[in-house]
Amino acid sequence: MAGQGASCRSGCARRARRFALVECVVVLLLLGILAAVVVSRAGGQAAAILPTEAALLRAHLRYAQARAMADTAPWGLLLAADHYTLIRDGAAAGQFPGEADSTHVLPQVTLAADAGSLTFNSWGEPLGAGVLLGSNFAITLSGGGSAKSILVTRNTGFINDL
Repeated sequence: MAGQGASCRSGCARRARRFALVECVVVLLLLGILAAVVVSRAGGQAAAILPTEAALLRAHLRYAQARAMADTAPWGLLLAADHYTLIRDGAAAGQFPGEADSTHVLPQVTLAADAGSLTFNSWGEPLGAGVLLGSNFAITLSGGGSAKSILVTRNTGFINDL
């Protein structure tokens, strides 16, 4: 009996060591999967900002157009590389819906446009320097290695993706 207990102890110890090795492999595998998920989500977050900001810019352009159609003064956006501002008669005015200010800052996105501002008259037509646009107005947002363009159609003021 004494010999049998000794062999069980050595066999149990070997099985315990093998089990510990399997546990280590499983833990390392799970850590690898977790790291891959975290890295992929971090990269995906930057890519998700661009379409969101493009949709928000379209909504803000439509908001300025609607305000202009309900007023006698022109409303529009003053455009800069890292932000844009809601304007009425060339001066900052009011605030964007759901925001506390008339300026919207673009996070991790750069804006490029045909001109520094775009306004709309009481008919909803786009204006450049106070006169009707002679051609369509393009605004491009870029960031995260890609770009999205928005086109404002001359005469009608239709706002859509390019």
